[in-house]
Amino acid sequence: MKLVYTLIVAPTLLLLSTALADPISDAQQTARGSLYGTGQGLAAAVVMVTRPNRVERVRATSETGSFERWYFAKKGLRVVVLKFQGNDFVLPDEVEVTSQASLRNIDHDFPTMKREDLIATYGAPDSQTASTLHYNGLSEICSDSMDIALKDEKIISIKWNFCVD
Repeated sequence: MKLVYTLIVAPTLLLLSTALADPISDAQQTARGSLYGTGQGLAAAVVMVTRPNRVERVRATSETGSFERWYFAKKGLRVVVLKFQGNDFVLPDEVEVTSQASLRNIDHDFPTMKREDLIATYGAPDSQTASTLHYNGLSEICSDSMDIALKDEKIISIKWNFCVD
């Protein structure tokens, strides 16, 4: 009987629960895309108006060519971008917003939003813990993500990890 459960019942229950899961609505998909774009916009704005706090040269590979990793840090905001040598091409790598004031500047409601508000707005996360909601990013060819950290069920930070594979 245990073998029947393992081979037939358990996989069927998994497929059924996946099929019955709430699909993401168009509004939630749009909200996720907007939040993803906000992280990209923050990276672009920081690069345009400030100088990096630290620059790390990365050894060239045949696929990427030479580039530098630029680090920017201001109170409540950390940005890492890749700057490719020989042109003005800059690619966002990571952005993290870590203060209530910075969160409020992105969206006035962020500091007061709770887990259930986030799920209603962005849909069910791809994974979650007691302190984090993890959303996969928009790319289908490499890995990118957004992590929303919570304390007492309220947002304390948002971190974007962009596709640089």
